[in-house]
Amino acid sequence: MASLLPLSGILGHRSAAHLLRRTSFRYNKEKVDQLASITAAEAVAALLAPQPLQMDQPVYDNPNTPVIENTAWLLPTNLPLPDGQLNLRRYVAGWWLHEALHDPGITHRMALFFHQFMAVSILAYGNQHYFDYLRLLRWGALGNFKKLALKMVTDNSMLLYLNNHDNLKYNPNENFAREFFELFTIGKGPQLGPGDYTNYTEDDIALAARVFTGFRARGPRDHYDPETGIPRGRTVLSEHDTKDKVFSAKFQNTLISGAKTAEDMWLELEALVDMVFAQEATASTFCRRLYRWFVGKKINAEIENDIIAPLAAAFRSGNYEIRPVLQLLLKAGTFSTPTTQTARMKSSAT
Repeated sequence: MASLLPLSGILGHRSAAHLLRRTSFRYNKEKVDQLASITAAEAVAALLAPQPLQMDQPVYDNPNTPVIENTAWLLPTNLPLPDGQLNLRRYVAGWWLHEALHDPGITHRMALFFHQFMAVSILAYGNQHYFDYLRLLRWGALGNFKKLALKMVTDNSMLLYLNNHDNLKYNPNENFAREFFELFTIGKGPQLGPGDYTNYTEDDIALAARVFTGFRARGPRDHYDPETGIPRGRTVLSEHDTKDKVFSAKFQNTLISGAKTAEDMWLELEALVDMVFAQEATASTFCRRLYRWFVGKKINAEIENDIIAPLAAAFRSGNYEIRPVLQLLLKAGTFSTPTTQTARMKSSAT
């Protein structure tokens, strides 16, 4: 029976191994033994605890110095690319894999979770900006989903990868707006008619694209998000649609006032994100995605009612903080053993 009731008693080796396989890239006997001797709540708390990086950035072997001397080039952010090293992406990828394999917790597994639907390519803007993207995912992996969605709008790699760099007031590009609604946040839901979906309309996409106009990628990494300290894109008021936007009944006919200054563009962007996250479907879509990532692909009516719905309610009431929702899901008795999961998947398939 599907339930979020926590597993009672000591976790044991079977459940500890199942939990660790699903949540961490650092799976070994020593860690399984450690988790097996504590409760599910204690094990999940340990996995959710913040973990330091082994290295704050990639390094490469400088050809002009002995091999034992490694050179950093990404932090601080104003350092130029090393001479003769225009393509260092393999070092960025190697750094991330190294950190993931040394992370005893869930952070890198969650970063990969977000990467699957907030994806960019390292080819979009090179290794420096892709490094910033990876840092942003790690920053938000166990933080606040609403904040992460907001900050992802102006990630330099994302601005180029989904064409918002080319989204101008006289030539709107809807690619990013469509992905922001359909993949990043609220989801479509079943189609009800031409241009009309359960959770939004095509007109809402066009209006959101107008909100996103004028946010441009920035080559030099000299514009920083004040909260994360990570480089981000910039605002160009002359390329922004300053008219008011009135969304459909799916969003209670919300009016978002057009920005008249470059600073107000950030406020207009926040108003759009607030509108999307005020909808119950945004939390439900995220929690279904979380369930499929950690538990199983099949979601039947029982799972929807007894797991997804209470998770989504907790997510909304907690102002979209990710850690409490993970605690509810991962310490639940219905998650904690592979035997239970196998039975649930068989039940949902019938």
